Amino acid sequence: MLLKINTNDYDNFSLWLLDKDNKALDSMRISTRDKKLSRLLLPSIDKFFKKNNEAMNDISKILIVTSISKFNMNFKIGMAGALALGYGLKIPISKVKT
Repeated sequence: MLLKINTNDYDNFSLWLLDKDNKALDSMRISTRDKKLSRLLLPSIDKFFKKNNEAMNDISKILIVTSISKFNMNFKIGMAGALALGYGLKIPISKVKT
């Protein structure tokens, strides 16, 4: 199972749960208009997995969506969260460009 974190939008970020063939199983969009992504990201990921009756240990890879033109705070926090999860779960992280 893959976890995709998309932080390209200034006002939202989205989480995607993908199967091994990259088919979407579920997604979740969270508003970051109040600029509290650093407080929302990891609890949102935890909530997302509980909603889908999945365990974080089932993730085989984390995908972080990047954009050449947008290097915003959402991206920085999303990347930090992905790196922390990847390190803690001992799984690889890959960037996906839009």
